[in-house]
Amino acid sequence: MLELSREFAGLAAQIAGPGDNQASAQGMIDLAVKTVTGTRYATVSVLRGRQSQPLAASDPVGEQLEKLQNQLDEGPSLAAVRLDQDIVSPDLAHDTRWPRFAELAGRATGVSSVLSFRLAGSHPSVLTFYGAEPGGFTDEAVHTATIFAAQATTLVALLAAEDHSANLETALQSSREIGMALGILMAHRKVTNEDAFDLLRSASQNLHRKLRDVAIEVMETGTLPDLPAKRTETP
Repeated sequence: MLELSREFAGLAAQIAGPGDNQASAQGMIDLAVKTVTGTRYATVSVLRGRQSQPLAASDPVGEQLEKLQNQLDEGPSLAAVRLDQDIVSPDLAHDTRWPRFAELAGRATGVSSVLSFRLAGSHPSVLTFYGAEPGGFTDEAVHTATIFAAQATTLVALLAAEDHSANLETALQSSREIGMALGILMAHRKVTNEDAFDLLRSASQNLHRKLRDVAIEVMETGTLPDLPAKRTETP
């Protein structure tokens, strides 16, 4: 536990500093596999719609197990989020909750036991441990796994905040570019702001291009891109 405390201290410093939180999530998952006795694979995932999207996985097999649940629309990771509760399956072969997943996962990867922790917070996320042996997770292993669940909760929240911030920055940049393009059109065409926007939107629709892309071209060339020539039918 002393060694684990030191490892977590290193992760905490990485999270609090200018480090890469995605790399921190991967480091946490790798440490979980090494530390939680009985674990063969581990993943931390977020639910988007009805699909589980891995944020970090110990290896491609972990990602495969998450994808299999999406394909079948059943499994412990999905159940933990949808039911808003932790899931324990000591022996998948005799677990009737997800029969198709249990059969295919056992056959393809040798997984026999699962721990899935619904992470706290507003983001629908889950930390899942996969074991190769039935009953492979002791009480001590489950206790250690809950410590990782607390750490994963913080990382998921940080990654979500980063994603939200990036989306806001993209929207702000797009707004600036469109505003500059409108100013150019207003000056060159001697039109109002509303008319300039109509010109920009019409070009976007006729060219089947994003409004931002058309705005960038206006900024670079000083004019609207040429519209496609209309076809004329011969009698």
